[in-house]
Amino acid sequence: MNGRNVYSLAGLVPGVFLVRQTGGVADTFTANRFIVNGGQESTSDIVLDGVTATVSHNITNIPAVSAIPSVEGIQEFRIQTNAFAAEYGRSGGGLVTLVTKSGTNVLHGSLFEFLRNSKLDANNFFANRAGRPLASFKRNQFGGSLGGPISIPKLYNGKDKTFFFVLYEGQRIRAASIAQHTVPSDLERAGDFSQTYTTNGQMRLIYNPFTTRPDPSRPGRFLRDAFPSNRIPQSMISPVALKSQAFYPQPNSPGLPFTHQNNLVLQDAYPQPQDRVEFKIDHNFNDRRRMFGRYTFMDSVYSKPNFWGNLADPGCCDPMNQRLQNLALDYTENIGSTMVLNLRYGLGRVSGNRVPWSASFKREDGFKVAEIGLPTYIDNISDHRVFPTITIQDMTQLGPNGGDIYFMGDTSHSMIVNLSRVQGRHSMKYGIDARFNYVNYGQLGTPSGTFAFNRDKTQGPDPRTPTAVGGAGYASFLLGFGTGNITHQIRPANYNRYFAFYVQDDFKVNSKLTVNAGFRWDFEGGVTERFDRITGIDPYARNPLADPLHMDLKGIALFAGGSLGRRQVRPVVPTQVNPRLGIAYQLNDKTVIRTGYGIFFGLPSYAASSGYTGGAFSGSTTWISTVDSDGITPSSAAPWTNPFPNGFTLPPGSAAGPNAALGQALGGGWEPSLRPMYNQQWNFTIQRSLPGNAVWEIAYAGNKGTRLSQTFQFNQLDPALLTMGDRLLQQTPNPFHGIISPAFALGAPTVQLGNLLRPYPQYSGVSATNAGWANSNYHALQSRFEKRFSMGLSFLASYTFSKTITDAADGLWNRADLIRSYYCRACERAVSSYDQPHRFVANSTYELPFGKGKALGSGWNRTLNAIAGNWQVNGILTLSQGLPLFNFGVANDTCFCFGGSQRPNATGASPRTTDQTIDKWFNTDAFSQPAPFTFGNVGRTASGVRQSAAHNLDLSVFKSFHPVERMRIEFRAEAFNATNTPIFGLPGTVLGSPTFGVVTSQENGPRQVQLGLKILF
Repeated sequence: MNGRNVYSLAGLVPGVFLVRQTGGVADTFTANRFIVNGGQESTSDIVLDGVTATVSHNITNIPAVSAIPSVEGIQEFRIQTNAFAAEYGRSGGGLVTLVTKSGTNVLHGSLFEFLRNSKLDANNFFANRAGRPLASFKRNQFGGSLGGPISIPKLYNGKDKTFFFVLYEGQRIRAASIAQHTVPSDLERAGDFSQTYTTNGQMRLIYNPFTTRPDPSRPGRFLRDAFPSNRIPQSMISPVALKSQAFYPQPNSPGLPFTHQNNLVLQDAYPQPQDRVEFKIDHNFNDRRRMFGRYTFMDSVYSKPNFWGNLADPGCCDPMNQRLQNLALDYTENIGSTMVLNLRYGLGRVSGNRVPWSASFKREDGFKVAEIGLPTYIDNISDHRVFPTITIQDMTQLGPNGGDIYFMGDTSHSMIVNLSRVQGRHSMKYGIDARFNYVNYGQLGTPSGTFAFNRDKTQGPDPRTPTAVGGAGYASFLLGFGTGNITHQIRPANYNRYFAFYVQDDFKVNSKLTVNAGFRWDFEGGVTERFDRITGIDPYARNPLADPLHMDLKGIALFAGGSLGRRQVRPVVPTQVNPRLGIAYQLNDKTVIRTGYGIFFGLPSYAASSGYTGGAFSGSTTWISTVDSDGITPSSAAPWTNPFPNGFTLPPGSAAGPNAALGQALGGGWEPSLRPMYNQQWNFTIQRSLPGNAVWEIAYAGNKGTRLSQTFQFNQLDPALLTMGDRLLQQTPNPFHGIISPAFALGAPTVQLGNLLRPYPQYSGVSATNAGWANSNYHALQSRFEKRFSMGLSFLASYTFSKTITDAADGLWNRADLIRSYYCRACERAVSSYDQPHRFVANSTYELPFGKGKALGSGWNRTLNAIAGNWQVNGILTLSQGLPLFNFGVANDTCFCFGGSQRPNATGASPRTTDQTIDKWFNTDAFSQPAPFTFGNVGRTASGVRQSAAHNLDLSVFKSFHPVERMRIEFRAEAFNATNTPIFGLPGTVLGSPTFGVVTSQENGPRQVQLGLKILF
């Protein structure tokens, strides 16, 4: 296992797909990134020593893990993919159970060291292609374990009673990272764009937005004049741009032809230390009572290099600290001869923080934006002082990403009572599962402002009609003509509780037939916030402004507590019933038939269940840089040097009443009640024992997901109104002027007509984040062959033939928001972006038959045996079809659909190409720019065109020595991706982008070699 992440063992099981990782440092967000039987990413529960190791988390909207146990301390690893017992629940696809090692009466332990060094590795495909040398990388994973009886001479002898097991594992990474950036040339910094070209060598034409005027020959359209000689006069360059661009390093490479993209290539090294400790004590009171306690913690520091050596470097962060903690207490008592009582308590906690280079953990110690010419009032009002985020189309951004500042402290308490009873042919289990989740977090978006500069602000001659050569993002930046906002956010302290009651009956009807039947009743409480800082929306209530404005206006803000009468924005459905049924029939002494069905209520998206902490409690103030918000004519009232002349509208809290957050985005509660997602799973399996200590099984597995998470924007213009065309963009008197703050675009004297025709014109957006309105279907043929260890050989192979169709978010983290139009949810139904029709995985262990006690060499002397005996070879082969392309878009979105987004049109040509290369992965002529005021007709995913197939072979060789009795020394040499076969990443899927159809990344790691030494005693 590259990186020794124990959860990666899940990838050996049929129906499980690991989201590809390259063997780096596993953290609380990435360690459990796998999908089980077509479910959603990272929604499987993980149970460590009988207690959950998942915690609710808000920043990524997926469960985080509170423990990544060392491989060295795991006694048992198991993943159940279908129809598990009623004892387990709150999972969206599968269940991972792990049991840690315990001490015994005999002292035993281990010491180990694993080394990776880039001198043994291959180079990344694209680094080789660009002629860049292999980046330096060194990783040491080291530690040891010790277990045995607890004995204190003359005081206590713990033999047969009290045992300990302790483990330490450290990891030290020193990695050199190579970064490719695009920075402006000296000519561009001076405003000269006479040598700025498109990908096909055409000069980009820069138009003066200050010459924008109505086109007399086309009513409703506009014209602009080009800058003479394609040069911006020095007098027109914004002072903020002049000071900001000084943070850009000079280019050190010619970059790509014509565009000079990636003209800055830098390399730097950074450390990543990690330490983990596990401690376990087992105690037997007597033959009937026993207990254990286990505590695990892991500290990690994730650093990234500051390539630019200044505060505007776009990387993150300095550094990111993370601590994982997990505690398990377990008490078991035999009551009589037929009953067992088990009590368990678990504690999981994930804590951490990070800030960008220009910030500090203390708000007042960060970067002051006045240093680059922005007004001091931004420094005074900012939640956290930091360099602003400045994004420039076709250039590397200046400053951090939004959300780079965060603080978290997530805690989960779990308590389980389980009573088992054997009565005749029935083995009964009754239990209670209670969990209490605390989520304290804060992720600040852009507290010093984000400012975006795109081509559209300097395109022409018609500013609303994009062309292949019109405009440049850097020209818009120099002119100080863009868009932007500044955010204000709270740090919520949320809480929710979960209870489940279950009963399970395993009934052995006769010697051939066993029936496993169970019921589980779940109660998932809604989320409360310590100070009731949660908002939602009632979309059907008549707004108080309706009568004064003589409008049919609907939609009001809701607040937890107060007049709502409850601390959750949405009422919670009290009980969910989870039936489980499994049947096993032994056809003969070699063949067993199994089938099962179950309903499993999963972990709800935390964002969906918590409501919304924006609007009245958090929000943003918009930079309105255009006249009457028309989007094309610069406004002298709000230049970049004074982007918020009307001040800021600070979050008013619940005191604002039902019209809180006017002019802003409002989200959270929408559904009339909070119903968690659930999956119906079923399977039919035939298992056959074969000669040679082998087993073969074939199965049909199905999974139907209901109320799955997806993000919707409800405040979207009805597509039927798009036929109005340019009229939607015309300015019209704004009835909300004087009611909505002028700090927001919707508070201007005039607004575009399309804004007033939206369902909720008083809000800039109305969304339901990861709402449970989506569905999925998964069907698979799964086959598995296993030869158990004998004659020195073990072998396991699995094959899955499957299809997943969904309109849900495939991943709640990085693939969460893919909806184009709320009015056509059926248009989003497509194969999953994680769909893999064919997947084959095989792994094998073979002890070579040489040496003492083997078939050959049983009479060798000690020296010869030490050299040629006790060798073992191992391998893991993975073959799978590539993932479908997804996330299609257009660089110049001309939908003007006020809440939706645009995809390309299909021209009718096949997207497949007969001469597929990384520079033309698909036929780009199969896509075209859709007409204005249309959505485009390309689907959500393109199953006919996929990423590269995954062909990966991991090989290892072990050599064992036995210097003394009860001691074994094991040397390992491991090669990951031994054949150095690249798995290419997603090609560019944004029409109009220079990388459309071009593959620019390798998704897997190149060949990496690891050497290891273990001493076991």
